[in-house]
Amino acid sequence: MLKIRRANIDDIEQIFNLYYDTITSVNKRYYNQKQIIVGQRDYNNTGKWSVKISEQYFFVAEVDETVMGFGSITAQVTWIIYLWTSFIRGWK
Repeated sequence: MLKIRRANIDDIEQIFNLYYDTITSVNKRYYNQKQIIVGQRDYNNTGKWSVKISEQYFFVAEVDETVMGFGSITAQVTWIIYLWTSFIRGWK
């Protein structure tokens, strides 16, 4: 069953993996190689993600304790949303 909850520091490794997969799989359809390289930069920066998790409304969607998606919103109403490619309809 899908569960949506606030993200915590223990989710960071799964967030790294999901983010990297999105940048290298989904985004290659919409961005050039230079943009993808910039997107990959610091994808596994624990400090960067820790700040986002602690300072934003940062949520994860999980199934059986596996993070399948995440998103956040700030006071400026900026969303970031990432999903495992297997959950994007019509992607493949």
